[in-house]
Amino acid sequence: MFVLDESISVSNTEYKQSLTWINNVLAPFKLDIDADNVRVGVVGFSNKDYSDTSVRIPLQKQSASTLTGSITELINTRKRGSTYIGFGITIAGYELMDKQRKDIPNIMIVITDGVATDATTDIESAVKDAGKLGAKMIAVGIGQTNAQQLELIAGSKTRVHHVSNYKQLPTLVSSVDKQIAESCK
Repeated sequence: MFVLDESISVSNTEYKQSLTWINNVLAPFKLDIDADNVRVGVVGFSNKDYSDTSVRIPLQKQSASTLTGSITELINTRKRGSTYIGFGITIAGYELMDKQRKDIPNIMIVITDGVATDATTDIESAVKDAGKLGAKMIAVGIGQTNAQQLELIAGSKTRVHHVSNYKQLPTLVSSVDKQIAESCK
């Protein structure tokens, strides 16, 4: 499950770069997606309401090519607002709760370019609830983020990835792919 920052600070070009990055991260898992061994969902977050922060792509069986196309098309549906990271994680947790499959690892990758608008306690609560669902967290920070918030989300520094700008996201593909694969063991 990808939890994607759609806040006002993310330009359309940067948002497209984040969508391309998600597709690149998923590329090694295409056969598993087609075989329904892996399901991928995307939650876009900005404001603390259900119209601006919601499931953009639900966790469901779909082909890798359909998924890739759906991710690319998100540029047409994004919302813009604040950076309610905790609320985004909560919405992703609801999707996991409703659609998780027994004995299949749940991985939540939070991608943000900013500092959360919501309180640290809201993020802590959302991460704790996601953990109860078995979600293994990975945090991806872009630019001037709050390192403590990213570590809080990920649970440890080793699960935090950071780049200076969106153009550098491709440098994180292999390390995140490796972490996804390790989390599935």
